[in-house]
Amino acid sequence: MSENAQALLNIWKAPIPVIASVNGYALAGALELMMACDLAIASDNAKFGEPEVRHNSGPPALFMPWLLATRDVRWLMYTGDVVDAEEALRMHLINKIVPADQLKEKPRTSPASWPACQCRQSNSPSPPSTTSRWQPA
Repeated sequence: MSENAQALLNIWKAPIPVIASVNGYALAGALELMMACDLAIASDNAKFGEPEVRHNSGPPALFMPWLLATRDVRWLMYTGDVVDAEEALRMHLINKIVPADQLKEKPRTSPASWPACQCRQSNSPSPPSTTSRWQPA
């Protein structure tokens, strides 16, 4: 398990931007992997959650408290609910929703060219030993 957490931290600390593209389900470890990335783009049919908490298991790295509002983190971590792309966008779990057929094309374009996406340097606290992260405005 510590190897998984270290692999996720290596992505989090990568010196280049890492963009996650989600089509379908990003649950448990897949969600942690997505949250370790700088930006996340999801198809309109994507689903997100940590359902393993329903079985007394926890996520390997706990990125969620660093990325989401406290109440949203508590909701997802206490209930194990799975949310759709619209709810994930509202929670700021992802940056953008695109139609599934455009998902492969969108990460190849600059985030500045995405409609309604202005990026700024995050002032939020970061986990120990991390570099500065860019987050959506």
